[in-house]
Order: sequence, then structure tokens, then C-alpha cells
Amino acid sequence: MAENQTAKERLVQFIKSLGIGQGKFESICGLSNGWVNNVKATIKDDKMQKIILQYPELNTVWLLTGEGSMLKTRMYDSDEQKTVFTSEWYKELQEENKRLRAENEALKNKEAELMEMLKNALAVKAAEIK
Repeated sequence: MAENQTAKERLVQFIKSLGIGQGKFESICGLSNGWVNNVKATIKDDKMQKIILQYPELNTVWLLTGEGSMLKTRMYDSDEQKTVFTSEWYKELQEENKRLRAENEALKNKEAELMEMLKNALAVKAAEIK
């Protein structure tokens, strides 16, 4: 990775690693459409908070300065287990997230279909009553 990358270039790199488009990323984070394209030298705190709320695994030091790795590495020590946040685990989470988003979209579509069916059934019933 080039050391002279801008925060915007690193953000675009992160978004690509998620396997989603910039518009989807903006939507997920609650950012305005086209926001990524308008990022200048740095990312303001309020926008950074929105991003980190959705992607806590993103290493903000890397995003802002290019130092370190893209993703945070965390170790949780407990009597029962030691868990390491790894890129493999992250990829598994990405896949599950992708699957759940698709499932959510399918459910929204099904809901819309059911609402249309209900609307039509009510219209028929209203016509019968008249």
C-alpha cells in the first residue's frame, strides 16, 4: 500500500474490501449520497462516528494516517477462552452480513407483496359491500 494514500483513498479501499459499493456504504452509515466522493483531506468527527458505529472493526488510525493495518486486531482474555479478531473471522462476518442483508431485502419484498394483496382483498371486500 502506498504511504501517500489519502484518507479518501483508504476509505475507498475499505469499502472495496467489504464487497459493497460506495452508495450502499453511505446508506448503511447514514451518510449523504455521494459523500465518499466529496471527502477531502480528512474525515470529520461526526462522519467518523457514523462509520465506526457501523464498522467498529475499522482501524481509524489506519484510515486517517495510513499507519497500521486496515482492521483492528483485538485479543480478549478470559478464563474460558482467548479470541483473536482475525481477517478470517471478519470474512465470515462479512458473508453472514451479506446473507442477512439479502434475507432482509427478500423479507421487505415479501412484505410489499403481502401489503398489495391485502390492499386488493380490501378493495374487493369494499366493492362487495357496496
